[in-house]
Amino acid sequence: MKSKKKLIILFFLLLIILSFCLIGVGIYFSHIATPKYIMGKVIDEFSLKIEDVWHDYDIYRTNDNYTSENIIKFNFESEQLAKDSLTNPEALKSYQFIKNLNQLQSQLTIMKDSNNNKSFISLQQNLGNEEILNAKYVIDNSTKYYFVNQVLNNYVNGGNCNYFESLSNENTSSDNIEYLYHFIKKSLKNHLSEEYFNEYTTNQEIADKNQNIRCISLKLTDKTIKKILNDILNDLKKDKKANKILSGIDNNFNKSKISNKTSILSKEESFTINVYTSTIMYKPIKYEIIHINKNDKSTLSYEKSKNQGDLYLANDNKVKYHLIIKSHNNTLSVNIFDSQETEIGSLQYTKNDKLISLDFDFDNSKNKYQLKLTSKFHDIKRKEAYINNTEISFKHINNKISVLTGNIIIDTKLDNKVNITEDISNAVLSSTLTPEQRTQFKLIPNNILERLERP
Repeated sequence: MKSKKKLIILFFLLLIILSFCLIGVGIYFSHIATPKYIMGKVIDEFSLKIEDVWHDYDIYRTNDNYTSENIIKFNFESEQLAKDSLTNPEALKSYQFIKNLNQLQSQLTIMKDSNNNKSFISLQQNLGNEEILNAKYVIDNSTKYYFVNQVLNNYVNGGNCNYFESLSNENTSSDNIEYLYHFIKKSLKNHLSEEYFNEYTTNQEIADKNQNIRCISLKLTDKTIKKILNDILNDLKKDKKANKILSGIDNNFNKSKISNKTSILSKEESFTINVYTSTIMYKPIKYEIIHINKNDKSTLSYEKSKNQGDLYLANDNKVKYHLIIKSHNNTLSVNIFDSQETEIGSLQYTKNDKLISLDFDFDNSKNKYQLKLTSKFHDIKRKEAYINNTEISFKHINNKISVLTGNIIIDTKLDNKVNITEDISNAVLSSTLTPEQRTQFKLIPNNILERLERP
């Protein structure tokens, strides 16, 4: 009799435990089944890939006390412009511009001294013995100053700048970037309201199999985007640390708002983000972005299988390009195919501690594009110093005629020794600048362009 009672009690205990398990499973699935939750997990998934890329470059990041000296050289050629310059005045200006660019000596200096709340940026450009530009920007404690040789011989006091207030030995610029990144990601997920979503089940062929799948659809209009962005801005303003960082960059950050009068998208324009998942565990198996502008429709879709990813670019539901993406160790390779599945291009990216390389080729018989980036690091002392030599070479050929070929070479030397000695004692207040001087500052880019278009 006693054993029978024990069995009955045990039975009821198991029944209670099973009930709680079923309730828990029900709550779990009802939670993970919501469109907002699924889209949040997708954001997290892609965010991790961005973070991996960010941390790949940790070895080259110094602390917030450093000096970076950069020498920049250009070497451009154009058969097309050389030919057209004989009869076309505008082509002659462009041809003269690239000839002068090849002779331009450019030096960019960046210094940061967080221990003394100072930073310095300088860009000097000379064409032979002629000074084209000598521009400087200084932050000294909580004041910013700027200097441009074409307007004044003095620094101009640009007013308050609280950039260094959010920095310390325990909190670097990289820390601030990471904090803002994670804060904005969290805020974005919070402000994706359920009312923005639509969901339905459909049959689609994915990875060569016809599957019954669920679609989570997020439509973004001009109104929706502005609402989400303003919600994120408000969160940033309310968060003490985020506000401090952004106010240090922009004194007017707390006044920032996206006005209803501002147009991000036109009235007949929208983006729709679709996430296709399995119908049981809601595992994402396909991603899609659709852009509609009036009667034009463009689609970008991505499917991932075990060995590769497939990216499709389509216009009005007709596939224009198909990209096959593979990743192995430190190499990412992409093969590009046209609508007939003919290979027309490739991209390969490789990275290790001492080398970053990118090779891109595209040839559709009429236009041929080539881009090659090689970045070599030497004498690396983690968090302290390195020497870098970067070359970017490119080629664009149209109907067998060179439109533009050439390269850009950047030689960089960075170390953690810094000594900013700029004399800003004679700086004038920006409020004392005359209307003519203010106009001169605005015309600097045009003046430089016009000078480089002349012999």
